[in-house]
Amino acid sequence: MELSLHGPWRAETFDTDVLLPGTTDEMGLGGQDIPRPWHPDAAAQTTDGPIYHRLTRRHAFEGACAFSRVVEFRGGPRVFLDCERSRMLELQVNGRSVPAFHPQTLATPHVFELTGMLTGKDTLRLVCDNTYTGLPREDILTSSMATDETQTNWNGILGYIRLRTENRVFPDQIRVLPMADGLHVRFFLDAAEPYRGTLSFTVGGCCTRLDVDVPKGRHPLEAVLPCPENGRWSPEEPRKQVLTLSGPGLEDHRVSFGIRTFTAGDGRFLLNAHPVFLRGEANCAVFPETGYPPMDLPSWLRVMETYRSFGVNLVRFHSHIPPEAALEAADQLGILVQVELDCWNPRNAFESDDPYYPRELEQVLLDYGSHPSLVMLTLGNELHASPEGHMHMQALLRHARVLDPTRLYACASNCHYGQLGPDPGDDFYTSQNCGKHQMRLVSAGMEGPLNHERPGTMICYDPAMEGIRASFQGPVLSFEIGQYEVLPDFRQIGDFRGVTDPENFRNMERKVRALGLADWDDRVRASLELSLMGYRREMEAALRTRDLSGLCLLGIQDFPGQGTALVGMLDSHLKEKAPGLAARFRQFYRDVLPLALMDRMTYANGETLSFTCLLVNYSPLELRDSLRWTLTLGDTKLKGEVPDLRVLSGSRLACPGAEIPLTISGAAEAGTLSLSFGGSSLSYDIWVYGTCPPPDPTPVHNCTALDEAALWVLADGGRVFLAPPSTEEALPGSVRGHFSTNFWSVGTFPHQEGCMGLYLNPDHPLFRYFPTRPWTTDAWFPMTGQRFMPLPENAEPIVEMMTSPLRLRRLCGIFECRCLRGSLLVSSLDLDHLSGGPEVTALRAALAYYVHSPDFHPEQEVELESIRAIVH
Repeated sequence: MELSLHGPWRAETFDTDVLLPGTTDEMGLGGQDIPRPWHPDAAAQTTDGPIYHRLTRRHAFEGACAFSRVVEFRGGPRVFLDCERSRMLELQVNGRSVPAFHPQTLATPHVFELTGMLTGKDTLRLVCDNTYTGLPREDILTSSMATDETQTNWNGILGYIRLRTENRVFPDQIRVLPMADGLHVRFFLDAAEPYRGTLSFTVGGCCTRLDVDVPKGRHPLEAVLPCPENGRWSPEEPRKQVLTLSGPGLEDHRVSFGIRTFTAGDGRFLLNAHPVFLRGEANCAVFPETGYPPMDLPSWLRVMETYRSFGVNLVRFHSHIPPEAALEAADQLGILVQVELDCWNPRNAFESDDPYYPRELEQVLLDYGSHPSLVMLTLGNELHASPEGHMHMQALLRHARVLDPTRLYACASNCHYGQLGPDPGDDFYTSQNCGKHQMRLVSAGMEGPLNHERPGTMICYDPAMEGIRASFQGPVLSFEIGQYEVLPDFRQIGDFRGVTDPENFRNMERKVRALGLADWDDRVRASLELSLMGYRREMEAALRTRDLSGLCLLGIQDFPGQGTALVGMLDSHLKEKAPGLAARFRQFYRDVLPLALMDRMTYANGETLSFTCLLVNYSPLELRDSLRWTLTLGDTKLKGEVPDLRVLSGSRLACPGAEIPLTISGAAEAGTLSLSFGGSSLSYDIWVYGTCPPPDPTPVHNCTALDEAALWVLADGGRVFLAPPSTEEALPGSVRGHFSTNFWSVGTFPHQEGCMGLYLNPDHPLFRYFPTRPWTTDAWFPMTGQRFMPLPENAEPIVEMMTSPLRLRRLCGIFECRCLRGSLLVSSLDLDHLSGGPEVTALRAALAYYVHSPDFHPEQEVELESIRAIVH
């Protein structure tokens, strides 16, 4: 029998009536939100004014908060109070303290036994404390379980609050673990008196019995059942089954479970003995309306369905354990789950004998062990520890494997930031690098091949894998891939109606309005397209890497903290940032792909496009099909085929492509190479440059500085093309650009310049012979690494480098204006001395043609001193 205690309670701390479940934030209780450093390594981010580096809690409270209620309930032989999720919780009944029945953690239900304490009308008093006295407070407050950067350090009680009755003897914490020799049913028989009887375990009509004869006490028991031949759980068919445990004098207890194996073999993750490539997303508990994750199944089904629509097959819960409803949703939808204890300690993790995390690890495995989706667990995020700390962590993992050998374990996600490589005692390795070798295309400071190597489709992480394989033969999962920032869409501000206030977004919007950027929505789209390109390049590089078993993003959802890291294809409310974005993302974030391998994306007229192919098949089925390719270039369409290919499940196959002479009749053409195989297709943009027409004979003064001759020409109404060296000395106040959008946020990584990609008008006459899109493409790679100068007031930008709202400013590589009585075109890209491919030559020719053409007649007037301020 159960009695729900949802409804009115008295919040004694605030002397007011409230409704539970809920938090003090939702109740409107608490004071001003005071920021704290979000990370032990971060500089203090405190302020006397508004909070701009994250969302602001409308009501914040830290301390012990007491909730009381009178309850009429007698119950049965034994009575328990269950609270599904809270902070540390104390219970008093009629003023008497009640010890916890299960060891308490932040991640698992709080259970108290009230047997013999109820009179029929009793006062229950629950005290929730979110100060974590006696616990590893700083490690918890920086984790996603309690950080104000996302979930918030809420105070209250979530999920069910109920009184529950049990018989004098009952089974507790039942879990079903599928192993090689059958289904192992592990549980505790909690006996308030000696018990003797035969327990029955029924699954699908088959029954197994276990004779039990135990004294009073709590006894761990185990039964082994034959494993049904059919009905395995998998992402393609997420079947679940039900076990019924019964016995003399016991109420029937039912638990749902799934039959699957998730193991490490031949250096790969094996799901039901088949290799699987993990396509992960990190959930950082971003739920801005409540400040905590939902507790109900329908909400989590919507969250998981959204992830799945982007091609995600693994959800990593970053430094927190989700509510059980999240695991149930993943079970039903066939999504794999990695969880982490609520620990983020980049200093001295697990070097003390603090009992909290061992307790949490054990209770998580005991309470959630029947969920087939839960396949991986680490002890925290980015942990650093001494050898002693690592000894403690490995001892914990050994204990975890004894409790539950059906999952894979590792000390940490991105342990030591990958500088020490894998820990030999781990089941898998997940990191951003191995020593000096990265396993992602961009990192903080814009380091990585995406910004430093000419665009192509050959980059992989084989050097990192070679370093890993020298000491570690387990599966490898790359960590927190992507982090490509997108400019904020301010239309989302109205969506924040709950416990958090978006003053950080409003502050950015004020800056945008002050600069008069009326075309902001187009700029958002330009940054989004470049960010999407980066995520695709990450996926392809991972698939090209031998032995790599997957990647995990950070992330396809915005992170509205840590400087406001808007890196997602989804905003913080899980809304797509553009129509059809999920389908576009899923086109490359999938288990079957035909990849083209070529060393570059730009060509001169008459050169040969040479490519080979790599067919990737991580589906559970063998594929037999023909590879088909199509090259579209202007009015020309060429096709080819490699027939009768066979790609085994969990494998890659290298196969021929083609060598195609590229011929165009005009100055430039954008082409498309498309591949299809096994029901999947992928397209690549290529750029081919011919010869630009010679410039008109109109006189133009070319110079690298505003010398006397240039001033005379301008004063006389002539034309000047000013192209100084792309150096800081020649261009004071300029910024070194980069190809991709900014990494994560300059609020977290302030040594970055915060460049957000190019913003271009394809219809500008300069681009008549250098066709472009409104955003950065591969054709702009050499130019994006040059310096970009401040845009003078009134000047018309032609090539603009967008910037993060945290450092919002107008930067440009090319602008035009009227100056004195003449026409001035200024370029900071120094194309005459820029190394690169045919795209550099083509842009140089297009510039020369434009500055001599009748189209060059800027109307905006700029003062001479404004030009001198940015060009020495």
